Amino acid sequence: VEGNFYLVNSKGDVFEFRESANGEYSEYKKYNTPLTSSYDVEGLCYDIETNSLLLACKGFSGVQGSDYKSIFSFSLDEKKLIESPRFTIKIEQAGKRFAPSGIRRNPVTGTFYLISAAGNSIIEVSKNGELIDRQELSPNNHEQPEGITFMPDNSMLIANEGKSSSGYIVRYPYAK
Repeated sequence: VEGNFYLVNSKGDVFEFRESANGEYSEYKKYNTPLTSSYDVEGLCYDIETNSLLLACKGFSGVQGSDYKSIFSFSLDEKKLIESPRFTIKIEQAGKRFAPSGIRRNPVTGTFYLISAAGNSIIEVSKNGELIDRQELSPNNHEQPEGITFMPDNSMLIANEGKSSSGYIVRYPYAK
């Protein structure tokens, strides 16, 4: 984003840095958030409309006993986490094993796609977090899907860790 790279760890700490020359150290800034390792942050994407990073939590939603998964917003203008979730996803709608491991904004529609290795599924949610669609992913094509992105031609890539083999990427061409 504007020449900066962002990383997040499972505790929700956000790291900001610039690219450095090959083999050189890059200075970074660390932004602590109120999230903890029990949230198990796995997904990170940039939302251009709000100039924020979205953090998809695979674990704790922020409410004890909750049957939701939470997506938090980290404001790049204020460099801090908005403490209430940007949106929550009801597990019964997304699938009982749904635990987001990746999130990406669709550049054409502005909706968000979340992928889950648990339950081998993908969902699409609106900008407000309303469930639009849910699809099971074929275990023959997707062995532990963990990452998702869109290419400049709007095709979707799903990265698979490959439990029993090496990782691989599956490409889905954009259908107009």
